[in-house]
Amino acid sequence: MPLLHSEENKVVAQAIPLLEHWVDCSTADVARRNLIQLQRFGHYPHRNAALGRVNSSDEVLFLQH
Repeated sequence: MPLLHSEENKVVAQAIPLLEHWVDCSTADVARRNLIQLQRFGHYPHRNAALGRVNSSDEVLFLQH
């Protein structure tokens, strides 16, 4: 489960088959959605405020939906 929260694409990608095998498909789906965010933004936009990062205009639109 900690792998699911990494902001490194490679780590999250490696976690997906482990989650499918040892946990459940819905948790693996969360990891897949996380990986899409990482591929798009390079990090999780919802963590920006807590980490003192400024949202890009694309991130603002993403977070609004």
